[in-house]
Amino acid sequence: MNYEEIVRFFDHFSEGLYVRTIAKPFIHGMFTDREKLDEAIRQLDDSTTLYFIAHSLNDSTEFSYNCFEKIPKNGSVKLTDLSIIKYFILDIDPNNSTEVIDGKNVKRNLTVKENQAVLDDAMAVKKELLDNGFDNIGVINSGNGAYLVFPFRGIPITEDCTVKTITDNFKKFAQILKQRVRLRHSSIDFNTLKLSQCFKTPGTLSTKGIETQSNPYRHACIVEDWNPENSCLKMIQDYTEAYDNSELVYTDSYGTHLDIEKCVERCEKEFPVFCGENHDYYARVLREGKIKDMLITSADFRTELRLYLRKETGFTIIESGALDAIITCLCDVAYQCDKSAVASRAYYDKDENVVFYDLCNDKHVVKITADSIEVVMKPLGMFVKQPGDIEQVSYVTTSADKLPKLLGSIAKLSPNDCLILASFLCSCFLGSFFSMPILLITGPQGSSKSSLTRAIQRIVHPQRAGLLSLLEKKEDIAIALSRRLITCFDNATGVKAEISDMLCTAVTKGVYQKRELFTTKDECLIEYTSIMVINGIDVVSRRTDLMERCIMLEMSPIKPEERKTESELENAFNSILPSILGAIFNTIQRALAMDKIKSKTLSRMADFESWSVKFAVAMGYSPEEYQVALQENIKNLVDAVSFGNPTVFAVVELMRGKSDYTCGFQEFYNNCDDILQEKMTVSEKSTFPKSPAAFSRALGGMTKNLESFGISFEVKNIGPNKEITIWNNGTVIGNKSQAEKVGKIVYENLEKEIADMKAAEDANTHH
Repeated sequence: MNYEEIVRFFDHFSEGLYVRTIAKPFIHGMFTDREKLDEAIRQLDDSTTLYFIAHSLNDSTEFSYNCFEKIPKNGSVKLTDLSIIKYFILDIDPNNSTEVIDGKNVKRNLTVKENQAVLDDAMAVKKELLDNGFDNIGVINSGNGAYLVFPFRGIPITEDCTVKTITDNFKKFAQILKQRVRLRHSSIDFNTLKLSQCFKTPGTLSTKGIETQSNPYRHACIVEDWNPENSCLKMIQDYTEAYDNSELVYTDSYGTHLDIEKCVERCEKEFPVFCGENHDYYARVLREGKIKDMLITSADFRTELRLYLRKETGFTIIESGALDAIITCLCDVAYQCDKSAVASRAYYDKDENVVFYDLCNDKHVVKITADSIEVVMKPLGMFVKQPGDIEQVSYVTTSADKLPKLLGSIAKLSPNDCLILASFLCSCFLGSFFSMPILLITGPQGSSKSSLTRAIQRIVHPQRAGLLSLLEKKEDIAIALSRRLITCFDNATGVKAEISDMLCTAVTKGVYQKRELFTTKDECLIEYTSIMVINGIDVVSRRTDLMERCIMLEMSPIKPEERKTESELENAFNSILPSILGAIFNTIQRALAMDKIKSKTLSRMADFESWSVKFAVAMGYSPEEYQVALQENIKNLVDAVSFGNPTVFAVVELMRGKSDYTCGFQEFYNNCDDILQEKMTVSEKSTFPKSPAAFSRALGGMTKNLESFGISFEVKNIGPNKEITIWNNGTVIGNKSQAEKVGKIVYENLEKEIADMKAAEDANTHH
């Protein structure tokens, strides 16, 4: 408690100062003697927070004078207890004075930086008033917020000067200030604009929440003093008349109406607008410190706009026609803005080298630069919350090198697959900056494929919808892929060729075209792109164009003794999710600080590989280690595709033990068909081409798959027929030259063994 500051504040009240507590022990007192006030406060605990009422009270025995006494039941000050109006206090509260703990909003102390930001807002209001002739405005730092002090030089309360009249006039004055001064970090608390309101006494501590080093308790104090004898009343009246809201209305012979042009100008300042990617027009609504970006044409924004106009104009009813006109004009303003809305959740600003991640809490995003990770207010037009989005949990600062190990605790994966998954997740947090591969999760039944898929969704983009089925209608898939940063499909068993093509185009960006409903010629275009995760027992397609856009995680079976219940898995995952997010953010921060790492070879998903190498280095791996892991992943994917493809299977079996093979294409087709008839089931060979021409086309699409087995081929036209030559380099399935070499070694070893035996027999005979 700063005793000198309290006594200094007392000097502004010639009629006496009423002081009280609002937390136990409840005590109060009316002080007219400076020395007795000093003596009384020194008897209190240092942490006691005192409050004052800015007016003089009636001389009544129910208030203790020049000492502190317990507040009697129903002892709060009432309007009837007031005798002289001394001051009006404008309370400026911070927007971010609460935090969420266990799902509840809890008050907290501001950081030094946040407290200064609120004081800066208070000084901005004072500057506005100084520019308009005010010369006697006090400023108090309440410890967490700020007060602006307006001296009235003592106005006796009489029938001619009612409390309601003065309060209403001051509220109108405060409303005009709110409109004219844009407060960036705080807002005016209109609930405290009443004469019986208490305010924190300078010199006592502000104690909201738990004191920490970054969020300290601080004393309320006078920042800029004032003269209690110099009244602001006339200046308040002049200012209110000069900037009255009457500009928003006009009167003619038919009555009083809204001035649409003036209302649009005012609404533009109150609700900043921006244009989304699909020509959706949004307005930002700031309410109770929370941000809501709403479609301008939505019912929710219409309600906000109606309430705002009622408050500004005093109209009880806002005509629908006027409301429609204002909404149309705001859409026109938004149309002229640059497209700025990111699809959802994550965004990488290449020019500034900054990553933003939307926490979907109507207020904050995580901002990651090469130097820092911090939670900041959501930038205008960067994110639009979708109806199914769920708020992300708060992260816990965690070292980048712990990320693969954390992921390994939620899924039974090889170390290389954990590294691939870690790099994939970090890449997701860059949004749609580059094309992302499709993540395939395969494994036998009961290997927790769905559990891992749900975990990935929770990490990157928590959603109410959960996992989706891989739909068969192209329109349904286009809509699903157009609304999410990441789309997760569960238990996929295979896709048609046209759906496979859609998934390929969604990796970059696709457009689905259809006829607009209830029209004959109008078109409706759905732009779709999304990061995709697909799980299933086997790969979803044997088409190389899709598989080249994929990476794959192979899940191992879970032993019966290792199985856990759903609730156990959920609790375990929830306990480490904040650490996973913290490790991802730390990995991204380190990667942003790196120069580009050159790779000797790049896959088809070159941008993803370039960034994922940086993420791997940030996690403590070398570029070579990541390249080995990625190449192994690609090889496993090719093998998985090839193993179930009858075309590849037939060629591989035909070439076992052969170095090369040349024949007519019809003969080659027949030989492959014979192999399948002998070694594959009816269902396995059902997709084998039904003619040599179809077989030739299928073979052309399996070049890379065959190369993974060390097989290459060439088809030539010999007259009217085709001839095929196939080579086997022996790296995977062995060939004739290797067999001959092995036989020669065996023969030479046998000859040596016979010679040694003969020499031993001769030595025994001689002996």
